[in-house]
Amino acid sequence: MDKHHFIRIALNWLEVWAPLIPIAFWISIFRQRKIVSPTWWYFIAAVLLNVMSDIMWMYKMYMPPYLQDNNWLYNLQSILRTIIFLVYFHRLLHRRFRKIIAIAGISYGIAIVTNYSFIQNFSTFSSVGFTLESVVLLLTCILYLFNLLADDTILYYRQEPSFWIAVGLIVYEACNFAIFIIYTQLMVSFANFAFGIWDVHNAFFLLFCILTAIGYYGCRKK
Repeated sequence: MDKHHFIRIALNWLEVWAPLIPIAFWISIFRQRKIVSPTWWYFIAAVLLNVMSDIMWMYKMYMPPYLQDNNWLYNLQSILRTIIFLVYFHRLLHRRFRKIIAIAGISYGIAIVTNYSFIQNFSTFSSVGFTLESVVLLLTCILYLFNLLADDTILYYRQEPSFWIAVGLIVYEACNFAIFIIYTQLMVSFANFAFGIWDVHNAFFLLFCILTAIGYYGCRKK
């Protein structure tokens, strides 16, 4: 097996092994796990959903017709990611910001239900769903960082897991925003390019996982 083939395999399975990085650090923080609850549930779900997704994609020809499309797994993961991190940051915000996030969350829920009920099939990759995720989570994380930096207390960033998680999410959502907006159309018109550009998405997903792992590691020093 040459080096390029090994790299391609690693890239193909990146969405599976990347979430294992924060999971490994989460396992190591023992009593401090409650500090980052419920974020770990996302990474556990991500591993399971991405294993299923990659298997369905790589062995599509051997799958029955109803298991040949893995796009619904990405839509499901997007919804879970939005809900879990909304809940996590909502409880960390000052009361004046919680109302904004609550309104954003309710609006997101209504938009998602409307989109999958009347506009798009849940089995089709939804640029609308992913774009809504980016808008909501960017707003949430930016408000949280503003909340954090405006606080008069001395902040030790290395020991503040929520800071690293917020930064990771901002980088992931902001850098993939353009991909999310046009990806549905790319899959129809430029399928090969769409598959290739998803590696860019995966690179920022890996960075998000690494930054979250750094945040989990900081819990050990609290």
